Amino acid sequence: MLLWSTIILSLLLIVSCYFLVKFAVIILNFQDAVEESLTTLEEKYKSMSEICERPLFYDSPEVRQVLRDVKAARDSMHLVAYALTESFSAEDDEIEG
Repeated sequence: MLLWSTIILSLLLIVSCYFLVKFAVIILNFQDAVEESLTTLEEKYKSMSEICERPLFYDSPEVRQVLRDVKAARDSMHLVAYALTESFSAEDDEIEG
């Protein structure tokens, strides 16, 4: 009876370790993708900020609307980047503290 219990528990341990490693790899890949997208967001945010700082030479309502849309997109990108990094900074504070 003890032998069968040991075999069953060993099999359960092997299966759980397999899924633990599998999910850890998925999480690490997801973290790499998030970090890469945050880098891209940061580059685009800087580029859009430079564009928004330039003066307009065409006084058309359509051009002004496009500029407002670009500013709104820039602000929303900033909010997304902040939301994604908020949990990372909280974890960093816990590690340092």
